[in-house]
Amino acid sequence: MEKYNLIQLSILIVEQHSLIRYAIREILKQFWPREVWDTADMEEVRELIEIHHPDVIFTDCAPAFDGIDLVRKIRDKENGPDRFLPIIIVSAYTDLKTVLNARGSGANEFLTKPFTATSIYKRLCSLIERERYFIQCATFFGLDRRRRRLDWSKPERHAPARVPIPA
Repeated sequence: MEKYNLIQLSILIVEQHSLIRYAIREILKQFWPREVWDTADMEEVRELIEIHHPDVIFTDCAPAFDGIDLVRKIRDKENGPDRFLPIIIVSAYTDLKTVLNARGSGANEFLTKPFTATSIYKRLCSLIERERYFIQCATFFGLDRRRRRLDWSKPERHAPARVPIPA
């Protein structure tokens, strides 16, 4: 695992449970970020983003605390406070539907609970090492879901068609 200097990083934690907020904050302190803010109030998030301009957000996702909706609001074309802000969903709900909804909403990474310092660090490293591009068109704005980078400079990778083409 690559070692990064995260001393200039500012982080916002959005989590409903104070003990989980505390655990994430204490783990993050081990990486010496510049600043860490936290809140349990979804209504306060926009203001915190506009005032502090965090570099990354960790947000909870649970039935009573909709982090996926928060991601959608942040990514919103018209009203989003910072559409390109990296967001890591933190959740104990790891069923396929939740993970796909998180990805579809525009979350950069998904971190499962319970987590470790290593798993948090790996998600931060992933944001650095695997930059994901945004796609914008008339009907969609969000992260490019493809994680694998293809080398388009190579010749055609598919074999020629063997089906006779009618004249």
